[in-house]
Amino acid sequence: MTTSVSPVTIVETKTVEEFFHELVTGALEVLQVDVSTHAQYYMVNLLHEFSHCHKALGTENSSLDEPLALMLKKALEAASPGKSTLHLKQLGDVSLFMSGFFSENLERKVVDVDYYIGMGGSAYAQLAQHFARMPRGGAFGDLYTEMSGCFRSLVEVLNEISDRSRYERDEDLIRLYENWMRTGNERLSRKLARHGFVNIHIPPNTAH
Repeated sequence: MTTSVSPVTIVETKTVEEFFHELVTGALEVLQVDVSTHAQYYMVNLLHEFSHCHKALGTENSSLDEPLALMLKKALEAASPGKSTLHLKQLGDVSLFMSGFFSENLERKVVDVDYYIGMGGSAYAQLAQHFARMPRGGAFGDLYTEMSGCFRSLVEVLNEISDRSRYERDEDLIRLYENWMRTGNERLSRKLARHGFVNIHIPPNTAH
């Protein structure tokens, strides 16, 4: 899948880690999502990692363009548990990032955002099981159990971060409003409310 959307704009006056940490904690607070400190820093590291590779979207070497089914196949057919773990982590991370930052793009595809959420949550659950069997893997097992269990909430956190950088121009807000008028999507109504729109909590297509 090819897209030119830049997920975030990095502020040069802060370190990258500080910038992403503020984004994550701010979004968690707005959405009232409660996750562990370990999960917060996993999200920070995820954003840090993908901030370096989002410019490669649409290229032959981009992991973000690789089909999720192929990633899963690689994990299942890996020659060693270590390689299987790496492929499962890639599957979970890519699923989380793509469904968080490009959910609207995915809604127009044959494979929708729910597919990404299902694949990502399952990948993290398998990672949790893998680490739970290791003598010193308990902490990682707990982390991936949490990441799997709250995967959809973490997607919403990335949605919130994406929205903060995306809807800054008037024309972007107009498109957002038109999309809400067409779909009545509750998530879109929350976005509009955060940008000062009022009386939009009843989806227009369901009002009588």
